[in-house]
Amino acid sequence: MNVFVKLDKSSRLVLPKKIRETVNATEFNISVDDDKKIIFIPVKTTDEMFGSMPDLNLASFYAEHKKER
Repeated sequence: MNVFVKLDKSSRLVLPKKIRETVNATEFNISVDDDKKIIFIPVKTTDEMFGSMPDLNLASFYAEHKKER
């Protein structure tokens, strides 16, 4: 999918809704490759990642973390 976007007077870029909905993301990691191409990589929010590890026992995880400090 190719979409033309333009920076506004404050140099802000708005990703069109069609793009955001296609990748199902509102946060992105932005990098520039060697060819000076800008790359937007969708990033899951912590809310989206919560529950992605159903076998994780948070109580023991926190206890272990406290013990290591």
